[in-house]
Amino acid sequence: METFVRLFDHLEEVLKKDLQFQDPHQQPHESIQFHVDRDIHLLTSISESLPKDETERAQSLFQSLQSFANAGVWLLRSAQGWTPQAFFFEGTHYPLMNIETRQYFPLPDQQPTEILRGYSQALFQKLSQLGIESQNLSLEKDLFSFRLSPDHHFLLVCTLPEPWRRGHIEEIHKILLRRMAELL
Repeated sequence: METFVRLFDHLEEVLKKDLQFQDPHQQPHESIQFHVDRDIHLLTSISESLPKDETERAQSLFQSLQSFANAGVWLLRSAQGWTPQAFFFEGTHYPLMNIETRQYFPLPDQQPTEILRGYSQALFQKLSQLGIESQNLSLEKDLFSFRLSPDHHFLLVCTLPEPWRRGHIEEIHKILLRRMAELL
């Protein structure tokens, strides 16, 4: 019995050491800082696997944007207005289409070729009304709005420094428009 107790104690000691963090400077609850991926070529390679249905395609395109912007909202036109379908923040996706929100986003009239720029404060306030809150949601970020089709609209928040931010968003916009146009 004594041998069994020693063996058990030794096993417990080994497991404790194995489960500890290898880097002594890293804390268990230390958050990893999110960085926007600027390699847009990764986004261009998804065309072969996109669904033929317009809404499913918009959803797939939106989900593929998670690493290319800090935050985003996919909106679908309904009879009452633009309703949020999904949201992502720093790499984490939050589906919203099954939430009974009764929240509608007012959006300006916009051509598919336009990219409108604003501030993210109003967007984050709307999201907090949906119950999405985070202390990391900064209210001082640039918001970019573009309409991919008559029924699908994306809002993206990007914190890349200028002059890279504008080119990054424009390139994303071009790729998304091409992928949506492939349905026609």
